[in-house]
Amino acid sequence: MNKSPSVWVLADDRAGNVNQALGVAESLGLSFEVKDIYYNDLAKWPNIIRGRSLMGIDLAKSSKLDSPWPDIIISAGRKTAPVARYIKKVSMGRTKLVQIMWPGFPWRDFDIIAVPKHDDIPAGGRIINTIGAPNRITPKVLEKKGKKWHEKFDYLPSPKVALLVGGDTKKGKFTEDHARDLANKIDLFFGDKKGSLLITNSRRTSEEATEVLKKNIKTKFYFHDFHSTAENPYFGYLALADAIIASGDSISMCSEACSTGKPVYIYSPDDITPQKHQKFHKNLYAKGYAKPLSGRWEDFSYEPMDDAKKIADVILEIRG
Repeated sequence: MNKSPSVWVLADDRAGNVNQALGVAESLGLSFEVKDIYYNDLAKWPNIIRGRSLMGIDLAKSSKLDSPWPDIIISAGRKTAPVARYIKKVSMGRTKLVQIMWPGFPWRDFDIIAVPKHDDIPAGGRIINTIGAPNRITPKVLEKKGKKWHEKFDYLPSPKVALLVGGDTKKGKFTEDHARDLANKIDLFFGDKKGSLLITNSRRTSEEATEVLKKNIKTKFYFHDFHSTAENPYFGYLALADAIIASGDSISMCSEACSTGKPVYIYSPDDITPQKHQKFHKNLYAKGYAKPLSGRWEDFSYEPMDDAKKIADVILEIRG
C-alpha cells in the first residue's frame, strides 16, 4: 500500500489567505499539518531579495520548519513564497509546491500556481485559473453550521436572505448614500415577498453607513456587528439563507456565497468597484453563479463553485 503524502499548510497573519490554503488542503482528503508563520520587518523586502530563504521569518514565534520535509506544501500570498521555496531547496527538490495567488518573482520553483481568471494571467503549464477564491465552504460544513445556528434564527420569518455588507475600497468609499441605495434595492428585491434578513457588516463598513442601512431597511432583520465580541454567525448565515446578497468589494465573500449553490445577488456600484472586481463579477454572471442586485428576487440554481476542489484535483494528479 502506498503511503499517503505528507502535507504542510503555511499559515501566516493573513486570515483570508490562510482560509484559501486550508480550503484546498481539506479538499485533498488527506491529513495535513498547519505551520504557523510569523514575520519580522525583513518580510517587507521583495521576494527576489528574500529568495529561497527564511529571511523575514520570526523563527522564535513560528512553527518549527525541519525534517522530515513534507511531500506537498500549500501556501497563499506573496510573503509565504520564499519559505516554500526554501523548503523545496533543503528537501533537494522532493517537496512539491502549490501556490495560491501569484507569488511574485521568481516563481518557477512552484509546481502549481492557482490564480483567479480576473488577474489576467493565462493558464498553461503549471498555472491554473480559478473563477474566484478557494474556500472552506462544503455541503458538510453548511449542514454542520445550519444545525448549530438553526435554533437562534428560527424566530425569523422565511424565506431568509443573508446580507453580507462590505465597505470602502481602493477606488472609493462606501458612503451613506450607497447604504441608502442598497436598502432601496433590497426593498425592490423582496417586493411582495415576506421574509427576513440575516445581516453582517465587515471591518471596512463605516459606522455611519451601517446605521443608515439599518435605519432604511424595511424588512425584518437580525444584525451581527463585525466588531462585536459575540461569536460570528457568518457560516450560519450561509447555511440557513435561501438566497444571499453580497457586496462586490469582497472577492472572498462572493466566492464563499457562490460555493453554497444558493441564489447569489451582488451589489457593486460602479463608482467604488475596482476594474478587477468588475471582471470577477462578469465571470460569475457568465457562469450562472450570481446575478447583479438590480430587480426582484428570482430563484435560480447552479452547481456550487468549488475552486478548492479544482486545485486539489490537480495536486492529486502530480503528487507522485
